Amino acid sequence: MRNLPRWIVLGGMLASPLIGLLIGFIFLPAYKLPKFVQFALSLITLYLAVAMFGVAVGLYDASRNIPNRIATAVILQSIIAAVMGVTFTGYMLVLWPLAFLNHRLLRRAYVGAR
Repeated sequence: MRNLPRWIVLGGMLASPLIGLLIGFIFLPAYKLPKFVQFALSLITLYLAVAMFGVAVGLYDASRNIPNRIATAVILQSIIAAVMGVTFTGYMLVLWPLAFLNHRLLRRAYVGAR
């Protein structure tokens, strides 16, 4: 663990703006639903965004020239690590309400722009 490169999340960091846009577009139909349904769906979009972050990290890691690695396994491992990390560290308890508030702010901007 000591030799693990710290820049390994660079792929996820570079993909984060695109992930945010995709999640925003995915959530657009939910703006018509009641708030409690939006709250539940924000958990789903949170995990979807975390999984996308894991894919980006995995793709970046798999692109490194290290022999005898299975690229799909590297990507899957990154997805699982990201999802499990958010879940079992408790960050989900903080990120879920923040995701909901972010969706509400985007909804307000979206409805105001129409």
